[in-house]
This record gives sequence, structure tokens and C-alpha cells, in this order.
Amino acid sequence: MMKIRDYLKIGLVGLVLSGCQKVSHVNSYMNYKHLINQESVSLERTIGEKTLLDFPKEIPGAESVETYLAPTSNYCLVHIRQTHLTENNSKGELEKIKKVQDNIYQILSFLIENYNIKKVYEEGIIIGSHVKNSCAEINYLKKDLNNIKKEDPNLFESYQYFEKWKEYDAVYRIASDTGLGIAGAENPENLDKAQDTYDRLKGLEFFRWLTEKEKIYMAVHENREDFFLELASKENNPLVVVVFGANHAWGGRYSCGEEYGRRRESFKDNLAFWGMNNQKKIFSLVEITPFGIIH
Repeated sequence: MMKIRDYLKIGLVGLVLSGCQKVSHVNSYMNYKHLINQESVSLERTIGEKTLLDFPKEIPGAESVETYLAPTSNYCLVHIRQTHLTENNSKGELEKIKKVQDNIYQILSFLIENYNIKKVYEEGIIIGSHVKNSCAEINYLKKDLNNIKKEDPNLFESYQYFEKWKEYDAVYRIASDTGLGIAGAENPENLDKAQDTYDRLKGLEFFRWLTEKEKIYMAVHENREDFFLELASKENNPLVVVVFGANHAWGGRYSCGEEYGRRRESFKDNLAFWGMNNQKKIFSLVEITPFGIIH
């Protein structure tokens, strides 16, 4: 996903209605607390709890590692927060993006070495898309570029594109170096809607933006986050790693506490809402912030 974060640069917007939660979800959220209260916690830790509790507090390349335990959890979602390319980045912006992506590379290297992860989900990649994986595989297996250029010109063109920008894409770079799999974290409908919403934002005046803010956040943030939880819940591995924009927030004040809710702008506590409707597939959360992320 290359463009939809630009609107977040409007600094004043980030100060308005900060920490809001969608009112219609409140009853479900209140029930979430009851669902995972201490009475329901077994003496034996679940796999999601164990994974979260054993997760390191310090990782090379990470400014912070924040953990949020959900009792009875089956999964531990690891969100590596990123800054990524957008349209027409300035030289200064490119330098900042590269710094963040270099640190994400270190974080992923640590996870590969210590948790033997085989794949990482990536923002902007549609499920079932294999182009980026194939291009990374060309490097990993040292395939003959002349044959690829002759046999599959489109793949070769994609390979050239990813090679040109790989210093700004830690996932592609580490997949090229280690054979790590790249998994799509998006469906085309949500991604198209997010892009359409972003494009429409360019023509909105500031106060019109505010009146439509909830609708915008649902399209650009919440729907995509909900989709990923559904996708992650089908994994066999309890540790699910996703590299996604730093402004995304799967948690909220019900799943991660009041302080989280105050400092992260979101209209929906995705983890709490998901947990109420999927009681056998609860997620604990790890948020890793690389050095270089602008807070």
C-alpha cells in the first residue's frame, strides 16, 4: 500500500477526537472484559499466553516492545510498525523510511533466528499474490536473470521494480536473503476501498474531513485490521507476524488498557470485538516500534 497514509500528515487532525471509540461497539467491548476475566483463566497457560509472556522485551532494531496479554488467548499477534514509501517522497523522507526499514530488517532477523518463523504478512500485499515472493526467490536461489527475462518478461519487470526499491522494503530484502515467505495481509475489496477513500480525501475540506472521520477510519484502518485477524486466526503457528503501518492499532482500551486507548487514535478495538465473536481464537498483542518511527 503506497499512498493511503499521506492524509495522516495533517497534524491537527491527530489532536482532534483523539482516542475515540465507536459507540455502537461499547456493549460488545464491555462483554469482552467479562469473557476473559480471571474466573475463566485456567491454571495452565494457553499457547497464546505462553508465547506472549516469553516474548523478549528488547530486540535489536526496536525502540520499544510493548506486550498486551489476553488471558485464554490462542494466538500472539506481533505487529511490527512501519513507515513505508508513498507517492513522491522527498529525499529527507526516503532517508527516514530507509532507517525504519533497516531496523525492521534487524527485528525480522531476530525473529527468524529465535522463533524460526517461515513467513511474515505484509501490508499492501493481496492474499494469493505470489509476484513479490517469486521476485525474492530469484535472489535467494540465484536464478539466471537472462532466462527469466526471456521466459517471463512481466516477472522480470516486477523483479527490476522490487530491486530498485528494496532498501525501503525490509520484508522483500530479508526474503531475498533468507528465503522467508511473504504472505498477503489484504483482500482486494478492502484495499480498493481504502485507496478510493484516500483519493477522495484530497478533495475534502478540513471540517468536512472531520464530519466523515469515522467512515474514513473504517475504510482505511478498521476494515483492513478486522480482515487480518480473520486471516491470522487460520494459522497453525500461534505466533503471527505482520508488518503494517505505524498508525494502525489492533488494540484499544478494552483489550489493551486505558493508556493504550488514550494514546492511539482508533474508532474500533478490533481485538476486543473479534474476541467477543470468536471466543476460541483470542489474540494477545505485541507491538514493536522500530527506531526511526515518528511518534
